[in-house]
Amino acid sequence: MKKTLFIVSILVFAIILTFCSKSSTSTEEGLNAPSNLELTLVGSNLVKLTWQDNSSEAIEFIIDRKEGEFDWYENYAVVVSNITSFIDNIPTASNTVYSYRVRTFNGSDYSDYSIPAGWFSDSTVPTNLQLEQVAQDSIRLCWQDNSIGELNFRIDRKIGSAAWQGGYKILEPETTIYIDYNTSYYDTCYYRVFAASGNSLSNYNQNSIIPVLLPSPSNLEIETLSLTSIRLTWDDNCEVEDGYLLCKMEEGCVWDSIYVAADTEEWLDEEVTPGIMNYYKVCAYKNSNYSPYIEGSLNTFSAPLNLTTTFVDSIVILEWQDNSNNEEGFVIERKVDEGNYEEIATVGQDMTAYIDENIEMGFIYFYRVYAFAQGYQSEYSNEVLILCTLDIFLTHFTVQFVNSYPILYWTTQWETGNMGWNIYRGESSTALEENNAIQINVDLIEGAGTTSEPTDYEFIDQYPVQVNQTYWYWLESVDYAGDTEIFGPISLTIPYQ
Repeated sequence: MKKTLFIVSILVFAIILTFCSKSSTSTEEGLNAPSNLELTLVGSNLVKLTWQDNSSEAIEFIIDRKEGEFDWYENYAVVVSNITSFIDNIPTASNTVYSYRVRTFNGSDYSDYSIPAGWFSDSTVPTNLQLEQVAQDSIRLCWQDNSIGELNFRIDRKIGSAAWQGGYKILEPETTIYIDYNTSYYDTCYYRVFAASGNSLSNYNQNSIIPVLLPSPSNLEIETLSLTSIRLTWDDNCEVEDGYLLCKMEEGCVWDSIYVAADTEEWLDEEVTPGIMNYYKVCAYKNSNYSPYIEGSLNTFSAPLNLTTTFVDSIVILEWQDNSNNEEGFVIERKVDEGNYEEIATVGQDMTAYIDENIEMGFIYFYRVYAFAQGYQSEYSNEVLILCTLDIFLTHFTVQFVNSYPILYWTTQWETGNMGWNIYRGESSTALEENNAIQINVDLIEGAGTTSEPTDYEFIDQYPVQVNQTYWYWLESVDYAGDTEIFGPISLTIPYQ
């Protein structure tokens, strides 16, 4: 009986082994994944897939396709085993990436997938590759992702004259920042970035940088603590510096130097002059070696902004923007015709308007405003003017700095025979009479002709300007007889943004 049971057991084991052997899909028995999947352009919007058959049991090949950011479309196409290519119709100039993968089917089981391949048009190339040394051993790469549906990004790297390290880093899709930890000081480091789908790559964007032993500090912040004190903070990106060099310069003066200890990330300036621009720059140093500077500037007592005038019932309403946090009040100054500016009023803290009732027709009135506190005064606001003549009553003329451009605004209460306007700009208040002013309008700005209704005008000065430079503007009216009249000047100092 025991012998019989033993024989039965052997037979059962043999049957199970035979069954398992027949259903095996191991690579030893030939059901292997295809390889060398490639795409080539064969016609207008036509790509050809080719691959290598590595299986002796293949009955057919199953092709999956992924369009952009959509999921994989499984079983997108099927070809028989003796065919190792497939042609697909896709928009080959699009920035959408089409990716493919292939597997083998033997009638009951599937092989693993091939390595994917994808189609990349010229519009999928990553652009604007920027390199920055953000620490002593760190370089940050930033780029713009222009492809939709890439499976990865690939970074190649090359140090100095060495060979390229292909596939140095493979990153997740939609990545646009990578930090490379690199200690190869003073060797040129080259990087190139590709969008990738398996072994398929877009064209690349390339840039280079030379890392230095003393990288620049970063993220300089300049904060007003009071009228006479400023705090500077920055990020220490260096590990071997002897210290930091701070340089300070007040507007119109020369640079002063201050040395502070290593690892410092903050400095307090308690000798600030309010109402003028204070400039700062910071670098790391070791022995006689210095990192690049980072720079910034601040005025702790900023001028009022955007002074405007409105003429209503023989009075002038002035309005401005409060641009300081610590003023005690504002002083309004006025100039009549060619006279000198005189103080006409003082208003309290946070006030942003004043009414001038002392107006006579036939005169030109100029206005400007400044803030004051603790015996200091801010810079002046922009100037504005109003003017009344027999032909034109100009009730508002000013210039403001908006979105990186000086913009001139003017309003007439009435006009008689006014064909149009010209605008002149100079770098001094006497530039027009000295023939040093330029006309900034190409064509005559159309006037209102003859009207008793108010007319508003606006003109953008698109000529280049320099930060902290003061410019003067003149407005010229031209009537139909060719006679002209000049209004101005008004001035604007280009602010720091």
